[in-house]
Amino acid sequence: MSLFDSEIPTITEPLELSIGCYFDTWIVAENTIKEYGKRKGFAINRHRVEYFKNQITDLAERVVRKRTYVCEYFGRYKPNKMNSIEQQHNKDSKKTDCKWHVNLSKPKNTDFVHITFIHSDYNHELLANNSIFATAF
Repeated sequence: MSLFDSEIPTITEPLELSIGCYFDTWIVAENTIKEYGKRKGFAINRHRVEYFKNQITDLAERVVRKRTYVCEYFGRYKPNKMNSIEQQHNKDSKKTDCKWHVNLSKPKNTDFVHITFIHSDYNHELLANNSIFATAF
């Protein structure tokens, strides 16, 4: 089943993430983390994924084993400067090297996804209306 093929449940209760929190599916986990970011004032991006070797779903998709989600400000700006000065665009980056990220895992013999690590420190302002302007991943 693709990450976007099923209906995403609405989250209405207060939301806190911690090590050991578990979710029924990757879809529910991603929706919960995105909602958490929206409520806190930042957007969430997918950063890294690891798949089970030699496991494929009925729809010929690889099975996700681990995934990392990061703050939209995660990382540092890496310029792709070209040689010609006329072709360069002087543009600032929103990257602030924010360390916020969450690691999730779905062990082989379990039916749930759980949080294995969360780094909850920010180094930027949290904006209440950020969900309006945030980029989708």
